[in-house]
Amino acid sequence: MKTLNGLALLILLTAFMGCGPSNSVKVVEFSPEGEVPSLITFTIDFSENLAPADIQDKWLTDEFIYFTPAIKGKFKWVSPSRLLFSPDSPLEPMQSYSAEITKKVLFNTTFDPDFDDFEFNTADLNLDKVDIFWTNIPKQYYRLSVQGNLTFNYPVSPALLKKFLEVRQNGKIIDTWKIT
Repeated sequence: MKTLNGLALLILLTAFMGCGPSNSVKVVEFSPEGEVPSLITFTIDFSENLAPADIQDKWLTDEFIYFTPAIKGKFKWVSPSRLLFSPDSPLEPMQSYSAEITKKVLFNTTFDPDFDDFEFNTADLNLDKVDIFWTNIPKQYYRLSVQGNLTFNYPVSPALLKKFLEVRQNGKIIDTWKIT
């Protein structure tokens, strides 16, 4: 009977120890996620205080987050548990990124990292606006010129755009059009 009581006590003690305080640190919030603008600052909130007081409110080049593809920028701890990342330049258009928190955020703490990877992307290329209009051709009676303005969400090279546009009249492709 003593063995059975001892076994029950051991199981109960193990269960209570497993329910005790965790020694792991998690990311409470990684913001923003999903589709992000090209000019953005990232905020990462941790579940525990990590940054020592002497590095807070200073721009740092340590790689606390590993981005794929790489994003150059600087980091700043604005509190013991909040990290900012500011890219040096706008993010690439039409690009998917992933972010992996590195163990450098732990400094000399005894916490175990329990970090997920985070994903975000910049917007795909979109045609935001189309203006089509006609004008008279000077000195050519009853002849018109059809013109259009295409507005995209990113700068687009006109020469490259021409490779992907097709103009038709009555179902037939017209090759004599030009981009100005």
